[in-house]
Amino acid sequence: MADQPSSDSTEQASYPCHDPAHQRLDEREEQIHTLIHQGMAAMGSECLDQADAAYGQALTLARHQQLPQWEAQALFGQGAVLDHAGKYTEAIPLFEQAQTLFAEGGRVRMEVNVSIFLANMLSKTGSPARALSVLQHAMQQAETGLATGALPHEEYQYGLFGLSHELGRAYQRMGQREQAETAYQGALSLEPLYASTRERSALYQDILLLYQESGDLDGALSFGELVVKSLDSSDAEDQAILVELWFQLGIVCLRAHDHRRSVQYSQQAYDAILRLRCGRASSELSSADQAFIGRTCVNLGSAFGGLADSLSTYARVLAYWRCGKQLLDQAGAQDVVVPQDNIEGLRRVCTEQVGAGAYAQLLQASEPLYQRLLADLVPQEAEWGPLLPSMLSQPMPTSRQTSDYPAATKPSRKKRRSTCRKPEDVDEDQREGH
Repeated sequence: MADQPSSDSTEQASYPCHDPAHQRLDEREEQIHTLIHQGMAAMGSECLDQADAAYGQALTLARHQQLPQWEAQALFGQGAVLDHAGKYTEAIPLFEQAQTLFAEGGRVRMEVNVSIFLANMLSKTGSPARALSVLQHAMQQAETGLATGALPHEEYQYGLFGLSHELGRAYQRMGQREQAETAYQGALSLEPLYASTRERSALYQDILLLYQESGDLDGALSFGELVVKSLDSSDAEDQAILVELWFQLGIVCLRAHDHRRSVQYSQQAYDAILRLRCGRASSELSSADQAFIGRTCVNLGSAFGGLADSLSTYARVLAYWRCGKQLLDQAGAQDVVVPQDNIEGLRRVCTEQVGAGAYAQLLQASEPLYQRLLADLVPQEAEWGPLLPSMLSQPMPTSRQTSDYPAATKPSRKKRRSTCRKPEDVDEDQREGH
């Protein structure tokens, strides 16, 4: 998100407000303004219920006071909450209402911005043609705004990055690879200056997916490795991107049957996410972390499976699949069926090809590594750490099951776009939300 101001509320995080117009708000606007930024603060802390409540209050006040631009901003915020929660279909009408209100108020920047979110939701819910129409209209609005001076050049460039990325996604989902390639290439040319960490990572992953969908695994690997080389592993933002890239490259190598490289990349992703987790204020695993680490464990098991030739190596495979299954199950991830099917397949093969009791022997052999993997994920306090190995000697119970193609252009390391700028009145962006 950009331009996230602070509130006097002691219950929210502090965000500096750089918009001079927000220093001249009347009492009724200031109340809504405060709620909007409480929502932003809650979003930044992944407290979606709190964010939704703050935006809901802001929406009620804005409608009562007949302030359509603040109403649009509150709707935008609520849509972003639904986006983060994976409720894409429910977010669409909120983004549509916000888009209409911003357009009626002449807020070109915000109309373009919410159009990017709306198109993203439409593509994700199987309506890429509608997304394309939304994006083409938004592109026209941006160009008109630039020509008339209603949209500053920097804002135009930022909007162009988001529009290009979403155009690539829409074309990709429509099966138009060449158009997707052109759009992604346009986004790549702008991302060094105009993309957040999340947006950069999403762009790279979409490009890798386009390569894979076209069957060009060598191209995917070349692009991914080129991006990896351009990133700085000591930079906090780049670290977050590297985790996702290593994860994806592990999948690419697995599909290419390059199991050793798949192990290498998947292991890098696994180690990196654990390091990043240790640096957080809370060491508790979120559902998203559980799902990500679980999938990484499944990929590691599959990669080791391509190299397995003995009881000990097959035990390693089973340990990673068991850990992945446990984490995906706890996260409520639908793809928990993947490790379940893998484990059942391994059990069946052991019985058919080795004999009765073979799987039980393999299960026992996998137990030490399985327990070590689980122990890695348990938050440890200094005074209690020595007790954990004995505590973890018992099996942990599981919960019931409940869920490009551009040329390989090396991203430049230019100075990123500053978020300390003067935005339009009441234009509070939700730019990290998709």
